[in-house]
Amino acid sequence: MAPAPEKAPAADRPVQLFQVSTLYGAATLAAALDAGQFGPATPPAGSC
Repeated sequence: MAPAPEKAPAADRPVQLFQVSTLYGAATLAAALDAGQFGPATPPAGSC
């Protein structure tokens, strides 16, 4: 078994959270993510 890859600490990896309330919303969000409509997550201002 190969060793697990090293990961950066959580504080160094910004996270984007998306919330949807319907199946239609989930499908729309999935399509937007697949199409690259959201850029990479960026840290909040003043956090660095």
